[in-house]
Amino acid sequence: MSQQNDQIAPRTATIPLAELHFDPENPRLPSNRRNSDEHAIIQWMLKEAELLDLMRSIGTTGYSDAEPLLVTPRIGGGHTVVEGNRRLAALKLLHDPTLATLRKKAVDEIVDEAAYTATAPIPVIIYGQRSDILDYLGYRHITGTKPWGPRQKAEYLKQLFESHSANGEPLAETISFISKMIGTKPYYAKRLLVTLAIVERAEDNGFWGSDKLEDRIDSNFSVLHTALSYESIRNFIGLDESSDWTLEGLNDASTKNVLEWVCGSQKVISDSRELKRLNSVVGNAAALAKLQSGLSLEIAAEYTGEALEDFRHFINEALGKLTEADRLISKATAFDQGDLDLTKEVAALSRKIFRSIEDARSELDF
Repeated sequence: MSQQNDQIAPRTATIPLAELHFDPENPRLPSNRRNSDEHAIIQWMLKEAELLDLMRSIGTTGYSDAEPLLVTPRIGGGHTVVEGNRRLAALKLLHDPTLATLRKKAVDEIVDEAAYTATAPIPVIIYGQRSDILDYLGYRHITGTKPWGPRQKAEYLKQLFESHSANGEPLAETISFISKMIGTKPYYAKRLLVTLAIVERAEDNGFWGSDKLEDRIDSNFSVLHTALSYESIRNFIGLDESSDWTLEGLNDASTKNVLEWVCGSQKVISDSRELKRLNSVVGNAAALAKLQSGLSLEIAAEYTGEALEDFRHFINEALGKLTEADRLISKATAFDQGDLDLTKEVAALSRKIFRSIEDARSELDF
C-alpha cells in the first residue's frame, strides 16, 4: 500500500486552551452531534462519556506532559484536537465550570477542590493533517488500551478507508491494508463498513421518527453487524454480500423491519444467539408474515419447521432423563402418593403426544 511522502513532521508545542477545538469527525460522537458547537459537545460528554472521573483525576494531579493532545491546524485559526477530546472537555470544564449545564453541581464541586484548573497552555503534538494521526488512533482505540465500541470502530474504519483510498489503490487492497492495521479480517472490516452505511441511511431517512435512535443503535450495533452475516437476512433486505457499502438494491422497508426487530422499539431478540432463529423466519414466507403481523419470534418460528427440531430435541432430552430415572428406580425406596401421581401424569402426557404423532402421520399418509 503506497504512503504519502510529503507529510510534515509532527512537532511538540504548548497551546492556550482557548485555541483548542473539538474534532467534528470524532468517532465517539453520535452522527447527530457532529459539527455541534462546543457547548453541545460538552453536555453530551458530561452525559455519556464519564467525564467527571477524568476531571477529578486531572484536577488532582495536573495535566501530564507525557500524554499530549494530538492536534492539527484548523481552518480559521486555532487547532483541532484529533486525539484527546475527552481530556479537552475535562480541561475546559476545569478552567470554566460555567460551560456545564448538565451535572453542574458535581462539576462545581470538582473545580472547587481542584489543585489544577488548566490556566497554563496545554502540551500538544501538532501534525500536518488529520490523516497523519489516523493510524495511531487505530492502535490506541482498537488494538490498544482504550478500545472504542463497535459503532466507534466502524466510524474510525470509514475514515481510515477514505484516507488510504485517496491514493487511488484498488478497493480490495485498501480493505486488506486497513484490516491489518486494526488486526481483523477483510470480510469483518467490510461488514463493519456495510453496517455503518445501513445505520447512516436509517438515520438520514428517519426510520425511527423522534425516538432515541442513536442510543438504541449504538448499544445494538454489534448485534446488527452479526445479523448481516446471515444469508436470509441479507437477502430479505436486498443486500448483496459481494457489493460495497453503496447499498445498491437495498430495500428500505425490509431494512426498517430488520432494524426494528434487532434494535428498535419492536425488538424481538434479546441477544445475538436468537439471530439464527430470525434468519430462519425471514427466509420463510409464512413465518415472515406471522412476524410482520406482530406475533413473537418464537411463535413465528413455528411456521418454519423449526418447531419440529425443537420437539425432537425436547423428546430426546426427556427420554434421557426418564432412562436415568428408570436406572435409579430399583435403588429408590419409600415412594409416596406424590410420586405415583407424577408418574401417572408423565404416562398420560406421553400417550397424548404419541396419539398426536400417530394422527399426524395418518393424515400425511392419507
